[in-house]
Amino acid sequence: KLGIGWKSPGEYQLLPANVAFARAAQQYIQQAKLLVPNWTASCDLPLLLPRMKVVAPRLVTQYFSNARNPEEGDLRHLAQMFVEENKSGDVQRFQAAEPGFRKVIRSGPANAVAVPQSQSDRVLTELKSINPGWHRVLEAGGLVLMLPGNKAPTL
Repeated sequence: KLGIGWKSPGEYQLLPANVAFARAAQQYIQQAKLLVPNWTASCDLPLLLPRMKVVAPRLVTQYFSNARNPEEGDLRHLAQMFVEENKSGDVQRFQAAEPGFRKVIRSGPANAVAVPQSQSDRVLTELKSINPGWHRVLEAGGLVLMLPGNKAPTL
């Protein structure tokens, strides 16, 4: 259940929580532009849903720097920091990341957001301040999926 131990040849070598989230949310995110925490975005979800676009994949700042657009990489990294769990309790981290998050949501790189359950109220409040249509769609694998309208996002 924890994703640790031996696996059979037909099993995924992925975290069970990420697989559970992908299965539950696939109808909403399989073609979405998803903003999600690094521990999920950079690994399991793109493998399970290859048509999905990850707004801030692992090493996003390096990708955009290589494309001669480091500002976009920094912006997306800030947005990702805003949706990640902050176990240190450092409120300044969220305050520093908030402008990047707001810009990514307003300008359109993300049309779906998934956050750890513990951060869902804070992030949903911020999303609703940008667009009141944002709402919770489902919770699975410790993540809460939020969308801006009543239907699945499209490209």
